[in-house]
Amino acid sequence: MKSHWTKKLLVVSLFLGLAACPRQSRSGGLDGNEVSGAFGQPPLPPSLIAPNGQRIKSNSRDALGYVLPLDVLRPKTPRPEGPAPLILPTAYLGFGPFVEERLGLDDGHTQNETAIDANGDIVIAGWNQAKTGGIDMGVARSTNAGGNWTWTQFSGHNVMSDPVVASGGNGKWYYAYLGTDLSGSDVEIYALHSDDDGATWSAPVRVTQNTTIDDKPYMAAQGDTVLIAWADFSFSPAKVAAAVSLNGGSSFIRHTVLADNSPGGNGASPVIGPDGRLYVFWRDSFQQFLWVADSQNEGQTWSTDRQVTAMMPLPSMFPPGFRIVNLPSAAINPQNQTLCVIWNDQAMGDPDILSVSSSDGGFTWTKPVRVNDDISGQPQFFPWIDVDSEGTFHAIWYDMRGNGSDIDVYYANSQDDGATWSSNERITPAAFTPILPWESGLASFIGDYNGLAVTDQKVFAFYQDSRRGEQDVYVAVKNRQPVFTYPEVLALWPDPVNILTILPLLP
Repeated sequence: MKSHWTKKLLVVSLFLGLAACPRQSRSGGLDGNEVSGAFGQPPLPPSLIAPNGQRIKSNSRDALGYVLPLDVLRPKTPRPEGPAPLILPTAYLGFGPFVEERLGLDDGHTQNETAIDANGDIVIAGWNQAKTGGIDMGVARSTNAGGNWTWTQFSGHNVMSDPVVASGGNGKWYYAYLGTDLSGSDVEIYALHSDDDGATWSAPVRVTQNTTIDDKPYMAAQGDTVLIAWADFSFSPAKVAAAVSLNGGSSFIRHTVLADNSPGGNGASPVIGPDGRLYVFWRDSFQQFLWVADSQNEGQTWSTDRQVTAMMPLPSMFPPGFRIVNLPSAAINPQNQTLCVIWNDQAMGDPDILSVSSSDGGFTWTKPVRVNDDISGQPQFFPWIDVDSEGTFHAIWYDMRGNGSDIDVYYANSQDDGATWSSNERITPAAFTPILPWESGLASFIGDYNGLAVTDQKVFAFYQDSRRGEQDVYVAVKNRQPVFTYPEVLALWPDPVNILTILPLLP
C-alpha cells in the first residue's frame, strides 16, 4: 500500500497515544476495582496501570514520559469458575449450529474491521477492503437471510476505514465510515442511506465538519432517526461526541460533546431504546471506567455522563504482537428496556469478556458477570453484543482458549438480561494465527472489533479470519431450531379425567 496510508495510520496512532494525557477527574471515591492513588490525583495513563497482582513503584516512567506519583497495587481477584449453562423453568427454543461463509472474495487483498446488521431476511455487512494505494469499503447484501450474498465496494476517498452498518426498519438502511484526503491529516465521518433495503444507496453525507481527526464512529438507527457517536481528536485527550439525523440520514444536526465528567474517551457505542431514548457508551481515555450519557429529546440535550463500571484494560499490544483496543458494546432489551454492556477486561486475573446490566436507564448497574466459560485462563477479547425482539442477548468474541496463541470465534447468549450466560459455542471450524502482516506492511493489525446481528430466526456473526494466509472476512449463520428442555412431564396418568395433570420430575 502507498506511503500516504502509512502516514495516515501514524498520524492516527500518534493521536491515540497522546490521548492518554493526565487530567483531573471530577469523580470521587475508589473501590476495589479501581486504580488506587492519592485523593484528587488525575487518573493514570493506561501504560502505568499495574496488571493484576503486581505493583508498579513510584517514580516509574512509561514510554510516554509519565511518572507514577505513588505506588499502585492492583489486587488479584480470584477467578470464578465461569457461567453455568442457563436452564429455564419452562421449555424454550435454542439454536442450531453455525454455518460459515467467506464474503468479499478478493484474493490478495486485506479485509478486516467487520460490521453487520439484519432486519427480517435482509442482511447487510461492511468491512475494510484494501486496494492498491488505499482502502475502500466492502459491502455485502443478502435478501434471503444469509442464503446467498452479493458484494461490491463503496469508494470516493483516497482512504476509507471503520465501517458501520445499521437498519432503521421498513427498508431504511445506513452505512457510515471514516474518509480522508491524500494528506491524511483530515479524517471525517461520512454516511450513506438507502430506502430500498440496500439495493441502491445515496451519495455520502458528511457528518463531521472539522479539520482534525475523528475516529471510531459507531451508529444506531430507528426509522428516520440515526445516532452516530465517535471520538473527536480536536480535544486532548479525545472526547466522545454525537450527532443525530432526524430525516433518514440526509443531514446530521445537534453535534454534542458528551464527555464532560469523564477524562476524554473513545470506543463509542450508541443505542436507541424502544421509547426513542438515545444512549452512548464509551470508555475513558485512561481506560479506567466505562461511561454512559443519554438524551430523552432526540439529542437536543444530553445528561451528565455517568460511570457504569470500573475496568481493567488489556495491554495495547497483545502477544504474539497485534493491537488491542478496549471497546465496549451495548444493546437494549426491547421488551423491558434493560441495557446490557460487554467489554474485554482482565480484572478477574486474565483477559475475559465481562457484562453488566441496568434496568433503570443506566443509573445503577449489576456487578460484572463473566461471559466466557473456559477454565484455561487464556485470553478473550473483541466482544460484540446484539439483542433479538424477544429480549435474548447474544455475544461473540475472539478466543485463544485453544492454545493461547491462535484465535477462534466463540458465541454465547443470555435469556435473563445478562445475569447468566449460556455455555460457550465455538463458531470457527479452525483456529487462525493473528500475526500476518497487513497489505501496507504494518504487522499484526487484525481490526479493532467484530460484528454481530440477530433476528428472531438467525444469528449472524461477522469477523476477520486469516486461516488462508491472508486476512479475509467470514459470516457464520446460526439457524434457530427447536431444542426443548422439560423440567416437568405432561401426562395423562394417574388422573384419566384431567388430561393436563402435571407431574414434577423426581430429583
